[in-house]
Amino acid sequence: GTNNMRYDRLPAALGGNEYLAYYNEKKKNRREMIYVGANDGMMHAFNARISLADATPAGREMFAYVPTQVIPHLSNLSSKLYGKDNSHLHRYLVDGPIYTSDAYIGGRWRNILVGSLGAGGKGIYVLDVTDPDNFRASNVLFELTEAQYPELGHITGLPVIAPTKDNRWKIFLGNGYNSTKNGVARGYLGVIDIEDELNRASNNGVGSTRTKFIATDSVTGTESALSQPALLPDPKGYITYAYAGDTRGNLWKFDLKAEAAGSWQASHGTTPLFVANKDGVRQPITASPTLGFNAEVSPARVMVYFGTGRYVASDDNQPSTDVQSFYAVLDKLAAIPYSASRATLHQKTIASSSTANRRSINNELTAAKTNAVNWSAVDGWYLDFPANERVITKPLLLFDRLIFPTVIPSEDACESGGSGWMMELIAVGNTNLDYKVLGANGNIKMDVAIFGQLTSLEGTYQKSPDSGSSGSASSGSGSSSSASNECGAAGGGSGVVAIVGIKSDGTQVSNTGGRPCELFNRQSWQELE
Repeated sequence: GTNNMRYDRLPAALGGNEYLAYYNEKKKNRREMIYVGANDGMMHAFNARISLADATPAGREMFAYVPTQVIPHLSNLSSKLYGKDNSHLHRYLVDGPIYTSDAYIGGRWRNILVGSLGAGGKGIYVLDVTDPDNFRASNVLFELTEAQYPELGHITGLPVIAPTKDNRWKIFLGNGYNSTKNGVARGYLGVIDIEDELNRASNNGVGSTRTKFIATDSVTGTESALSQPALLPDPKGYITYAYAGDTRGNLWKFDLKAEAAGSWQASHGTTPLFVANKDGVRQPITASPTLGFNAEVSPARVMVYFGTGRYVASDDNQPSTDVQSFYAVLDKLAAIPYSASRATLHQKTIASSSTANRRSINNELTAAKTNAVNWSAVDGWYLDFPANERVITKPLLLFDRLIFPTVIPSEDACESGGSGWMMELIAVGNTNLDYKVLGANGNIKMDVAIFGQLTSLEGTYQKSPDSGSSGSASSGSGSSSSASNECGAAGGGSGVVAIVGIKSDGTQVSNTGGRPCELFNRQSWQELE
């Protein structure tokens, strides 16, 4: 895109002084793009600019990239027997997520793309897409595979680019599934040094590197893949801590605050911050947590929000009797013992008064409409779901509300998709207690599940002249609205929040609500230049 990432606020060592010149000269007016991986073996780059002044039609492919790992499998795609016998089974190829970000590499700003192969292979590819109109072979920066780093597995989480205290730009990732180093299955937080790996790639793989894989605990005969990490920056923008879960229910915290990468480590050694389990049965964490702050404790502490469950392997599509949960864990700078993990948490429950299409949540608010969670006495809270229901995506955190879809695989093991719920829960409970982002659209049943990440869009809506005191907002196919927030300016302007997702049948769903009333007052001052 052409978004200004505000990196001019970063320290000079990270390129902060040069960012605005880069943005104005190279990024502000460049072509907008859509990047998508495909099982034809390519990462495709499409023009996303819609302009009468542009001779290139919107949607035209500008270039494509074939990662080295998938090249040996391309010939199979043209076989007449593809997908018809055991020698020509369908194979995933470029199946992982893609992330783009600005980064200061080699003394200049660039727009970097990093993608994984997902189920298609163990590794990542990194491209320079600063100028998509003139993409060349020289813009391929490097690829990393399990041959170089056996810690790398099938990475299904989103890699993220950010700076660290050693004044270098890194790619952060969970190591993914089916990785084994020295015969041991282990979760690793990968912190890839972009510039060092670029230099090594330019020198036939020779050279030192500050790339680091931070190990968790080691297990024997058990998969222990680390999911996508959530990153916590300090006020200057350096990443100082990371949080991530693994398939054994461990929630890990990583300490990255030292200037020397050699000092980075799991915060509590081989002990996780928390272990998600129900009656001793561990609950897999396969999606990234979401981070927030809790001002109800002093000093304010980090909150880690995540759900449990998985939908990765073929047998995950079969009905399960396991119970999965959603957790809100307060980081008190000490690990929560496994033996006491649930005993120290406040329990929220799905009310017995819930219907087949709408849920009510008990133990969020008291009868007096105050916060039911006593933060001076607990380490967080949890909510259990009925058996077979699970959370496989990162939750949104908006105005102290957590919004996420759940997935219920079909009872027919041969059928893809399933159903689910659109959930909205109170996070901390110290503000907006009578408020719901989605209003009537929260905690409702969905006949078709959402498997991907939700997106939030904020804006305004106008009341029509004959609409009386209520307004509406439309957000496309499958949209519905419960916006009733009339806190905007006289004349009907009001705040709208749209939560957008894509169902497993390919249709878009957009549930729309309003912002809290207090947000329509002045929030802060900013000096204008």
